[in-house]
Amino acid sequence: MNRVIWISFAAALAGCATTGARRSEPAPVEPVSAPAPEPAVTASPQPVANKKRTTAARPALPVKKVGPARGRKDPQVLPLENSLRKFQAVRMTFPKRRQAEMPLDVEKRWRWILDEVDTAVADEGQDGRESEELSVLMRAHLTVETEFQLDQRRYKEVDAELKTQVKETLRGLDERVRLLRSLGTGFALHERIPHTGNLTLKYPVQLVNITSYFGRRRDPINRRQSRFHAGVDLGGPNGALIMSAGPGVVAHADWQGGGGNHIIVVHPNGYRTHYSHLSRILVEQGTLVNAGTPLGLMGETGRATGPHLHFSVSRHGSFLDPLEVLDVPLGPDGPAVPRS
Repeated sequence: MNRVIWISFAAALAGCATTGARRSEPAPVEPVSAPAPEPAVTASPQPVANKKRTTAARPALPVKKVGPARGRKDPQVLPLENSLRKFQAVRMTFPKRRQAEMPLDVEKRWRWILDEVDTAVADEGQDGRESEELSVLMRAHLTVETEFQLDQRRYKEVDAELKTQVKETLRGLDERVRLLRSLGTGFALHERIPHTGNLTLKYPVQLVNITSYFGRRRDPINRRQSRFHAGVDLGGPNGALIMSAGPGVVAHADWQGGGGNHIIVVHPNGYRTHYSHLSRILVEQGTLVNAGTPLGLMGETGRATGPHLHFSVSRHGSFLDPLEVLDVPLGPDGPAVPRS
């Protein structure tokens, strides 16, 4: 019995192997004719991308207009105007509460603006811009006076030296404003000058001793600074006679800050002559003068290191080198004959 079962099992295994072999044989395939070869097509070369990155045009964005920053310098206005703007902008950042003592940064800012104002008062100014200068100086006077009164109420203790400096600065501003106003009167008197033809200016002293020339130089008082010297310095003894350089009318005869006792004479054809540091003034505003008319005496008043005359000539917005226009016929359009 066992033998029969074993023989049956072996026969079944043989049948399975035969069937699996038949199934693994590939089925017969009918022959198929090969298709005709298609003509070769040459592909067009693809463009090589440029290595540089191209930026597509972007739509224009609206431009935002930004005003000038506070305290930024503007070349179209006078230097003192820029300083006042900066001073007022900085003061807006200071605390407004009452305090027992003025802070050091507030005191430092005050000394800075007072020095700026004193410099503007002592400078020669820009000829032809008297109305602008007058407006700025009057605004400076109002700013200094009003703001310092506020600080005196805000702080119980204010440095006594700072108070004195404020008073001196305000006095200098008053003198400069009076000078500019007198210049306006001098221009009104200009038509009274009995003169026709060319103008010839002469040296205002008898003995010519030039100690400093026209142009930029080292400041004689503060040697660390360089300043523009808008005239010539004529040295001589204290009390030497100063004469008018040409026919004209006295537009100013009074104290003028760093210029000390100061005289300005308006001449024909738009010329003006300036005489500074006089020890004494011998004429009044509105006086008609000729070449050689005594104006004053040489001295060292104002910002001076010794007896001398600071003599300058201006015309239509600028100061001229006196050595280029003295003893030369000066017509309505400038020198009639070039200086040799």
